[in-house]
Amino acid sequence: MNAKRRDVLKRAMGYLSTAKDLIEDARDEEQECLDNMPENLFGSERYSKMEEAVDNLNSALDYFDEINEYLDSAIE
Repeated sequence: MNAKRRDVLKRAMGYLSTAKDLIEDARDEEQECLDNMPENLFGSERYSKMEEAVDNLNSALDYFDEINEYLDSAIE
């Protein structure tokens, strides 16, 4: 791979890092709301949706790590 394409991939990795940070912030805020939810709402539909959102965000974040590994390998 030539230097120009490596630079493009490195720039893309920077964008991915920014996106990951934003998703982590959203996940952390959702988790905080979930943790501070009144006990009488535990098990409610709202609670379940929030819990599912946190799980989905965690899964999405796992893919970012995998993508970065593939890009690192491509750049080498």
